[in-house]
Amino acid sequence: FAAFSMIESGGCKKILLCAGDTPSKDMSEDNRICAPIFSDGGSATLLEYSKEENPSYFDLGSDSNSYESIITPARGGVQTKIKL
Repeated sequence: FAAFSMIESGGCKKILLCAGDTPSKDMSEDNRICAPIFSDGGSATLLEYSKEENPSYFDLGSDSNSYESIITPARGGVQTKIKL
């Protein structure tokens, strides 16, 4: 949505949108069941301004019900080990 807005506002003519996910850092290397299915991935999509007028629709699908099912405690990208 943000990249689309930058192009529509005239601020940018082209945007390379890159996305990635690394679930392998939370998975055991010995897990032969999940590792082939839930591997790391990345994509790059080029968005470019067009003079043609095409309607664009966005459904962010936000629903706060069951939000706790997608939260991994203490996973802000930095892990700290505490000695007890």
